[in-house]
Amino acid sequence: MGASTTPSTPISRRGLPVTPKSKLRTPGSRTVSPKTGSPRKSESPVSIKQARRNFIEHLEIWSLNRRANCSFSGKISPQAPDWRSEKPYALGEPVICELLPHGETAPIIIVVRLFPLLNQFKYRMTIRCGSGWEDERTWFLRQHRKYQTRAQNRNRCGSVTRRRPRLASDEFPVTVRPLFNKFTLLPIELQQWIFELAMGNGEEVKPHSSRQSRAVGRPVDDVSIAKLLTLSRSINCHITPWFFRTTTFHFGTQHLTTFLRQIGPINRSELRKLSFSFGRYALIHVLRFFTPNQVFELFNPLLTPQQHFWRVLLQDSMRELNLAVLTIKVDHIIKRDVSAIEKSLVTSFGSVGRVKFEKMGMQIEAASYRGGKEFEKKTWYQHTQDIFERYCQGRESDKIFGKAQLKGTIEDLETKMQDDLEFFHT
Repeated sequence: MGASTTPSTPISRRGLPVTPKSKLRTPGSRTVSPKTGSPRKSESPVSIKQARRNFIEHLEIWSLNRRANCSFSGKISPQAPDWRSEKPYALGEPVICELLPHGETAPIIIVVRLFPLLNQFKYRMTIRCGSGWEDERTWFLRQHRKYQTRAQNRNRCGSVTRRRPRLASDEFPVTVRPLFNKFTLLPIELQQWIFELAMGNGEEVKPHSSRQSRAVGRPVDDVSIAKLLTLSRSINCHITPWFFRTTTFHFGTQHLTTFLRQIGPINRSELRKLSFSFGRYALIHVLRFFTPNQVFELFNPLLTPQQHFWRVLLQDSMRELNLAVLTIKVDHIIKRDVSAIEKSLVTSFGSVGRVKFEKMGMQIEAASYRGGKEFEKKTWYQHTQDIFERYCQGRESDKIFGKAQLKGTIEDLETKMQDDLEFFHT
């Protein structure tokens, strides 16, 4: 019998044991790929470092245009690649990264994949979650809520001074910043400026219009003011009073009563600027809804029960207003009617600081509008006489005066005014 050998030891044809070749290879050696059969040279440390730099650049672009939750903030940095990875730091391939949320001391290890979007300089990220992959928006939102709860518990128990955390791979850390800072964290002045810009950056608002067009030099979508006023309760605490104090609300012959009732007594007390443009039939509208009760009962215009109801509501609401500026747009208004219209509007409010006149969008002085003459400061006695003499026989007479008054004369009008001379001489 021949010499015995172990089964694991290879034997040559002559019966002598053969030493097996080592499976180790040097870094520069070539191996044959099992799939293609072509030799593949191992990745050198220089190329791996360059690939890491390129991946960090992709992460930077992703962080500036990311689609994740806008409240999460922290730092992320790729770790050393897995030695089994054939394409380290390649787009679409799993990459091990360290993520350090803001306010934490210990980073967490995550596995991410970065995908470039077609025809865009943006990237989409997926994160390993269990046995699958999760979209970045859902994953970062869950992490934000998790660490926000942990920070609240930590603040409740007392803050602890900690050293600045340092990532293990801190050579090129990438900041995962929110796309936008929280609106509530901005200074109040900046919040108000942004709010004004979103509303159209204009000084005049028409509340009856559901949308306001912005006065900017490029076409943009309209913004609903009603939606802007319902963004947040904490924002409304200071934005809403500022909005009503600084905005000029413009009205025609409609919607004023509805607006004043809908905004409530608190917001009504904040109103400081109103603007009116009544057009050709301004005097008729003012005599029906804005004149004092003594003048209204003297002329007794024909109104429906609903119009009487709206007049009462309007009069009660306007007495609560203390305006700083009242703007009257005199376009298409008869010049002789402006003085009576101004007096009716001013007396209907609680107080008015200043009255402005505008024509074609430009502010004008009363003297220039009347050909060098100031508006005459007439009493109600003089105004009623002038209105009766000019309109009792005109086309609009039945809209200004009642049937009984149309049949009377100027002497009958003066006799009725004798019952309350104290008011009519004001």
